[in-house]
Amino acid sequence: MIWAIGISMIALSVLIHLPRMAQIVLGLAIVCLHNLLDPITFAPGDALYVPWAMIHDRTLIELGNGYTAKTTYPVLPWIGLILLGYVSGPWFGRGVEPHVRAKRLVWLGLSLVIGFVVIRYLNFYGDKPWFQGENALRTTMSFLSLTKYPPSLLFLMPTVGVGCLLLALFEKYESNWLLPHLAFFGGAPMFFYILHLYVLKLVYNVAVGIYGPTKGEVYGVDSLAWVYIWVAILIPVLYFPTRWFAALKQRRRDIWWLKYL
Repeated sequence: MIWAIGISMIALSVLIHLPRMAQIVLGLAIVCLHNLLDPITFAPGDALYVPWAMIHDRTLIELGNGYTAKTTYPVLPWIGLILLGYVSGPWFGRGVEPHVRAKRLVWLGLSLVIGFVVIRYLNFYGDKPWFQGENALRTTMSFLSLTKYPPSLLFLMPTVGVGCLLLALFEKYESNWLLPHLAFFGGAPMFFYILHLYVLKLVYNVAVGIYGPTKGEVYGVDSLAWVYIWVAILIPVLYFPTRWFAALKQRRRDIWWLKYL
């Protein structure tokens, strides 16, 4: 994920010089049409195998000496998405009234969610076809089984759409006591991401040391409820160092590299 964001930002450093309309068209074209490239694949050893794996095909790259790299996050659709995010930046400028921005976000969010339902129901583009299961739950799971690696159009439409609706909702209740605290996570996203990985690894090693492997060769839990319990425990724990670092970024703007965390 980190390298995909990095390459997307490098690409954006070039694309920001295009006219705004060209940015919109190119961003929409990448996000909406990249699934047409899904049938294209290359075999290991082909000259285009490695670059295509990085751009669009989730696969393994042999590095030699027993090492491999997995292109879990092919970058092409993320480049399109980050470009559209950049284009939407003026919506959040000081010259835009909050109610105008909220109205735009609601309309965009609803359009994306409704568009997703329509396209997914027609079952013709963007993901493996959904099917009628033996019960309503299985059918719903099939309908919502979307591809994140790389993100299909149908994956991005509801996720970005719901995100827009939440942004409009959060702005409406910006005086709520909870939202400023949530904003700290957005103020230091990379710091939070890296910190949570090491905390989870530490918790895992402690659990293995105390209980030993419980699911074959790895430690595991018996119920999904335990996953939610750990989420409830760790979010408050990680909140305090994240708040400290977000405040540090605001306080020490002279330390240039802090902005990247």
